[in-house]
Amino acid sequence: MSDFIKAFRSAVESVLSDYPEVQVELISDNEKPKEVAIIKRIDNDGFNVTLECFSYGLYPSADGWIGAPWDVTVWGNSELEKSVREFLYSVLSTYGKLEIFYSNGKAYKWILHFKHEGERSFEIEKTTFYNWFGNKSSRVFQNRTLSEDKCI
Repeated sequence: MSDFIKAFRSAVESVLSDYPEVQVELISDNEKPKEVAIIKRIDNDGFNVTLECFSYGLYPSADGWIGAPWDVTVWGNSELEKSVREFLYSVLSTYGKLEIFYSNGKAYKWILHFKHEGERSFEIEKTTFYNWFGNKSSRVFQNRTLSEDKCI
């Protein structure tokens, strides 16, 4: 197991030890090698969060939103550990939110709001092709697993 994966696992385990109410499924795959953390939403107003960590990078996702990879050449192990904790705290509290835009009931755009290096941040993911003339709507999802004051 690479040091990058060990740092990721350490960060996830520290969140679990600090907040046992967080339900995380940790999956190890020694063939790849990779670690996957899956955090299920606790109600219909929340969203699922998945972090896939390989020896070369970390890939965050949340109910259709797919974030930019966190590359091993950019992130040191201590930086990764701190950032994973911050990301998880923010998306598991009311601080973070996932806004999904629909056209005729089909999702075409996702905006995830979270905390990065102490500042509010967001990332947008969208499809190229969707029904431009369709009936547009949107919905905001927020996890309430942690209270916002627990968000570092």
